Order: sequence, then C-alpha cells, then structure tokens
Amino acid sequence: MKKHQLIAASIVGISLLWTTPTEFKAAEMDTTKVVKTAAELSGIDYVSGGETKSEGFDSSGFIYYVVETALNVDMPRTLEGQGELGTEVNKSDLTTGDLLFFSTSSSTITSAAIYIGDGEMIFPSTSKGEVVKESFKDSSFWNEHFIKAKRLSASTFSFPDYKIVSESREQLGVSYEFGEERPEVGFDCSGFIQYVFKEAYNVALPRSTDQQWNFGTYVKKEDLQVGDVVFFEDTYRSGISHAGVYIGKNRMIHAKHKEGVTIDYLTDDYWQDKYAGAKRMR
Repeated sequence: MKKHQLIAASIVGISLLWTTPTEFKAAEMDTTKVVKTAAELSGIDYVSGGETKSEGFDSSGFIYYVVETALNVDMPRTLEGQGELGTEVNKSDLTTGDLLFFSTSSSTITSAAIYIGDGEMIFPSTSKGEVVKESFKDSSFWNEHFIKAKRLSASTFSFPDYKIVSESREQLGVSYEFGEERPEVGFDCSGFIQYVFKEAYNVALPRSTDQQWNFGTYVKKEDLQVGDVVFFEDTYRSGISHAGVYIGKNRMIHAKHKEGVTIDYLTDDYWQDKYAGAKRMR
C-alpha cells in the first residue's frame, strides 16, 4: 500500500499532519570525538576557502570538516550558518567541543574555533598559517573579540516528524536526472517536489518549477515552516529555476544537479544569493 493511502482523507486529519511534530528527546552528543578529530588536524595549512585535509582549511571550512567527520551530521559551510546552530552558552560554562565565534568587525562573524578544554581552543590561524592550539582563557585579544559560544546536541540536527520530511528523507541519495520524477529512475528538482507532496499528502502539484512558483501562498523567509517549498532563481537558467522542501533549522532537501537528492543549508552563500522566495502549498 502506498504511503499516501494511509493518510486520513479529512481536511482536519491532513491539517494535523502538517502542524504536530513529535517532540524530540535530545541526548548530548559525544563531543570528545569533535576534539579528537580537531586535534588530529594540528599543523594543517590555513588556506582561504579550504575545507579538506589535502587542501587545508579556512575558519568555517575547519568547523565544517571537523563536525561532519566526527559526528556524521550535515553542517553549514559558512560562519554565519554555523553560528546559528546549537544552544548559546556562557564563557564560564564552556565544555569540550563547544564552538567559539569571534569578530574583528562590528556586525559579522569573522572566525571560529573549537574549545578543547583547560582554557584552550584549536583553529586555523591566519597569522601562523596553520591549524594551531592557543589559550582562549588567557588571551586578551580573543576575549575582546569574542561574540558567543554554541553547544551542539542531538536536537541541533534532529528532523521534525512531519510526513513531508520523512518522505523527502526516504529519497536521499536518489540520483539527479533532468526531466524525471520517479525514484527508481531519478528526479530533477521539480519532479522531486511533485513526487514527495503526492506521496506524503496526496497533493497534486504542477510539474515545472515555474508552475510550482505560481502555486500556493507566498511566505516571508522569516516565517518559513517545515513543508514550505523554497525557490531559487538564475541557477542553471534565468528566472525561477530551482526548488527544495524546507525541513527546518535553515535546511532544505532537494534534487541537486550532480549530487542527487541531498540536504543543504539556506545559509550557504550560494543559496542565499539565489533565494527567490517560498510558497506554502496548503
């Protein structure tokens, strides 16, 4: 039996599926893995734009690599996106694995580090040209430019229990195929959107990205809810040209050229630049 046949046919039933996520019971992550992974990178070159051991790291690339490698989770690639994750903690309450954020300007995060305990942190240093350990506690410079500290937990990366999220996640890894709309063959972006909405809610959406953009109700970015469809323009062609399903915490699932169905963060520079708007398809 297909999943959408199991969904209650009444409007009330469908509404509840959209609005009642299951509460997630968070467990603390094993952040000793974060510290261990970070420590193994000591001495790796600082490289602007770098995010791998072979090429080197910049600040956000270092955080991106360490957390994804240690915890097997999806991380934003930008400092801005990383700074939005987790729970803010006081400097006096730091524990190993916390992320530290700094700024040498008045409005933006310019660097980040991983707290490794005993008042020390590890990060790619622009002045020393490599990943180094330094004192955070005893440094007047770092304390002067400190903005905030964030602690990651299981709930940071959890998925709300919506039908549209579970259906979308079931398609993770399906290949990208232009013009296709079937998981056994592949998806393009609009084919993926059409398929998951049909399977999750038995909602028939138009097939093309342009048509989907003209469907539903416009939603401001600050009002995004799980299940909204986010749209992008001027990607592989001019105008509205790409779409994904918003799954919460600045993340979307979408059929991505070359990579297939995957998760990305709206805070990544590329998606911020191409963002056109969002529609609520209910």
